[in-house]
Amino acid sequence: MSSPTLLRPPDWTRQAACQGISGRDLDPWHPPEHLTAAEQATQHALARLVCARCPVRHPCALEALQAGIGHGVWGGLTVADRRRIARRHGYPQPGAAQHGTRARYIAGCTDGPDGKACRPCLEAHRRWVAEQRARTAARKAAVIPPPALVLVLGHGRRRAYPGQYVLFTDGLPAHALLRPADTGGRTVAA
Repeated sequence: MSSPTLLRPPDWTRQAACQGISGRDLDPWHPPEHLTAAEQATQHALARLVCARCPVRHPCALEALQAGIGHGVWGGLTVADRRRIARRHGYPQPGAAQHGTRARYIAGCTDGPDGKACRPCLEAHRRWVAEQRARTAARKAAVIPPPALVLVLGHGRRRAYPGQYVLFTDGLPAHALLRPADTGGRTVAA
């Protein structure tokens, strides 16, 4: 039996020039959305300066291109740069759903035979449909006791008054809660 694979960043990331630069207040590789376009461009320019002297710039850019990462600056390339390169050289579009996911199936995967969805995307969609059907069947199978309309009911500290609906808890039969002794001798209708 093989041991489980641990998810860790590639080895080249230890040599990256950006190691330790990003912080809570400064992350030019992923500027916040609330900044204006000019402020984001300034942040990206700062990130590109750091990337320009990075010894692992090419593996970083290649990682982003191959994975279709749709955010941030990787290897000195912004999302727009990576889109242009992806179109020209056949990489997945940044931010596009990857093959083998339901998101790609919904987005209109046409890489299969006859321009239909490819097998991995189709299988992902079938798994999702099966899960949805199982959840729906489980919800329908859950038994919810019907409410009982009572005229007068006293039970413990809480009392139900005429015309109220009382929901009985699971496992307790209705007759266990409707005891004439609790009503002070008045009649109870269930």
